[in-house]
Amino acid sequence: MFAEYARSVWDGVVGQPRAVDQLTRAAAAPVHAYLFVGPAGSTKHEAARAFAALLLTGHDEPDARAARLALAGEHPDVREVERIGARISKEQVTEIIRKHGCYLQYVPGEGPDPSFAYTVGLFGLGHPELIVFGMGMSGAATTLNYFFDQVRAGNDLTPGEVLSPADAKVKFWVEDFPDPGATLFAANRHYQRPREASVPAYQLTWSADGFFPGEPGYRLDPAVQPRPGSFRADGD
Repeated sequence: MFAEYARSVWDGVVGQPRAVDQLTRAAAAPVHAYLFVGPAGSTKHEAARAFAALLLTGHDEPDARAARLALAGEHPDVREVERIGARISKEQVTEIIRKHGCYLQYVPGEGPDPSFAYTVGLFGLGHPELIVFGMGMSGAATTLNYFFDQVRAGNDLTPGEVLSPADAKVKFWVEDFPDPGATLFAANRHYQRPREASVPAYQLTWSADGFFPGEPGYRLDPAVQPRPGSFRADGD
């Protein structure tokens, strides 16, 4: 008889306890953008709205007015961008960049190919885009958002430098990323640049147990983080 009264903003998110846990923790220190992906029936829309409700209220209070509006998709301060067709449109990417300064393109791994994510928007600030391999969506978003904020604040990255963000358990090695036109499709589509005149990019290579790929103590499969120049998303 009490089914109409929600116990949590997450009640509409079915079978995704790990995602709920990650998003709940992320709400305590949010970054400027998140991308929710998943097949039909994964309740990604409900998760996005629940996350917005939590951000707006600061507490898991589904009966609060702001939460109720966010959960219904009617809050005036929440803008939902949903992909139409096989990919998000150029206009949608432009709107996200206009509002947040940066769009993140995440590509899940498939077979032997690793997952990767990259920015779209840094080139407009006069800086190479950034790409990172081998991270889950949440980790990649946190990493790219952090470094985007650093660049926007005037702290340009330099190939060869090793950076240790505060509270991070890994270090990042900034490397040149050759032939970005074979991988950064969304960035070149946004800036209307052909592959042979691609936007430039840096690869953010992260350490595992204190070691980078190529070092004797690095124990991850080399395919997790391909060396710059050895991976191409176009398959050529």
